[in-house]
Amino acid sequence: MDKLLSPNGRYELDLTNSGQLLLYRRADGTVREIAPADLSPPVEAPAPVPPPIPSPVDPRIVRANFCNLRDSTGRAIFSSCLAAQTPAMQDEWIAREQAAGGTHYVLSIQAGYAPVYPEEINFHTAGRMPEWLTALNRVLAARLVPVVVLDPGNPPFPGTSYLRSLISEIPVSYYDRCIWVCGWECVKGAWSSLQFNAANLALRDEVGPRALLACHLSPGRASFASHPLEADDPWQGHELAAWRKECGPQFDLFLYQSLPPAEGAPFDVTAPDSWGERAKEVADRFLGLPGAPDWFAGAVSRPTLIWFEGTATTFIRGQSTSAWAREVARYAKTLGFQGFGNGLP
Repeated sequence: MDKLLSPNGRYELDLTNSGQLLLYRRADGTVREIAPADLSPPVEAPAPVPPPIPSPVDPRIVRANFCNLRDSTGRAIFSSCLAAQTPAMQDEWIAREQAAGGTHYVLSIQAGYAPVYPEEINFHTAGRMPEWLTALNRVLAARLVPVVVLDPGNPPFPGTSYLRSLISEIPVSYYDRCIWVCGWECVKGAWSSLQFNAANLALRDEVGPRALLACHLSPGRASFASHPLEADDPWQGHELAAWRKECGPQFDLFLYQSLPPAEGAPFDVTAPDSWGERAKEVADRFLGLPGAPDWFAGAVSRPTLIWFEGTATTFIRGQSTSAWAREVARYAKTLGFQGFGNGLP
């Protein structure tokens, strides 16, 4: 009789003199024959994930309404919470984005924004990524470009291993169909400039050179160098250097967040420290307009400048309207902003 022992020593396969092939389980020094009923049926390989549908638009020119529309219940549609909604509500939110002229859709791995969306769900840490991927598939099936925000940004830095683990749960075929953002407003105290740099270098390494990376910062900021200066800042506090070295050249888009303009406030680009003055200064530097220092003169590439957020915080609190979001976006367009995430001109 011939025998084969498994490498872990737990199973034994015997060919008897009569030609029978018997499988045994070895335990505690004894051997027990495994009956056919004990054998698990063969597990079918999961069906391959269909490749995402390419969008017909230029993915760099963001057109979205991530927090300036309302759904049929009257709630502000904070689109980043899409995956936490019922399938019917997901379809409604997406349809309302399309009806408003959007070509992109902003969604996050973590849902929740109190008081309108008080339940916080991190689909990665909760082991619910299949639900999140279902929502992502809905966005892609509608031929919208997903703008995926990976982290809330306000808790402490989760580490590059966390971000790599998260990305590994998303099929590779999606990488070139999305715009990737490491987190919301990361460089404002919760993450250091060094951590922000590490996160985006790791993100680029995971999604590859063809995927689009975007930078989102706290209101009024245009650079991820530290201020006040942090000792381990890779750019030593220099705003321009941040875009020229380390992770800076990896960004394809800059998702500018304006200081929130109050409903009806005048569009004054000369008032010191006003949202309008800061927005004009950012546009002039990113676009290299006459009379301003061109931050990207001679650079290999210039990130697309997106008016990404201006009235979202007031809209979700019922302090501004959809009409005001559109009016503010129209004004931002006159300054040269190339795409819009919160109100369409």
